[in-house]
Amino acid sequence: MQNSLNKDLKGKANWVRQEILKMAISSNRGHLGGSLSCVEILIALHYKIMSVLPNMEILTVNDTETAKKAPSLAYESKKPLYIRLGAKDVMD
Repeated sequence: MQNSLNKDLKGKANWVRQEILKMAISSNRGHLGGSLSCVEILIALHYKIMSVLPNMEILTVNDTETAKKAPSLAYESKKPLYIRLGAKDVMD
């Protein structure tokens, strides 16, 4: 079971690396060192560590109003709360 999990995580890490390279090549810019060096850490956090928190709530912040409310919502939450920033600029 552990070997299959590690193999799956390695596959996800490889996919993320490919996507980073595609984005850098298509935009003709980017700093690959920092992006590529943290892939394993972020994959492990996302799929192994953060996913084991029971009843975790996810707050997706896509706008300025939600961004301003996020600290209060996190403080008031009775469950573990993960704040995910959306793709848009939230502090226009």
